[in-house]
Amino acid sequence: AVREPGSYPVLRQITLLQAMALAKGASEDANVRRVAVFRTIGGQRQAAAFDVQAIRRGQSADPIIYPGDII
Repeated sequence: AVREPGSYPVLRQITLLQAMALAKGASEDANVRRVAVFRTIGGQRQAAAFDVQAIRRGQSADPIIYPGDII
């Protein structure tokens, strides 16, 4: 859950943290320890979960977000 959900154009390479910043950050009720990113690859929808708290601490890599991804 983010403060301003919606569609945001991805015109350049951005990361998960940058995408969340575009949406004004996580809302107060968001679970930042398990953020899902959905992506369609070869016609198949796939999902991955990321710990944003660990990314912020530098303990995990900040994944790249591609056009069409759903966070």
